[in-house]
Amino acid sequence: MVQRQELLACKQIVVLPYYLFTGTLVTRITRQMQHLRAQYPLLRFAQGHYFGFEPEVMNLCSERVEALLSGKLEPVAVSLDAIEWLGHHHHHDDHPA
Repeated sequence: MVQRQELLACKQIVVLPYYLFTGTLVTRITRQMQHLRAQYPLLRFAQGHYFGFEPEVMNLCSERVEALLSGKLEPVAVSLDAIEWLGHHHHHDDHPA
């Protein structure tokens, strides 16, 4: 993906992890960013912080749980085909992509 951005003459790439908690995946993203900076010295890489468990997230989760328990909201089933169609890919290894 970075190669394409470089070909398009992008000068900066921003990575925003959309996780609620820090941990292994956020650590891997940080490590990958270090590799990319070394591999592409002419590009500028910026990395945002993970979201954190903000009060708004807690309120939304509480509202959804209450709605599910009261029958006002039906659970949503997501098929693996739908996830694949969305292009969701993640790897369970420590090697940079």
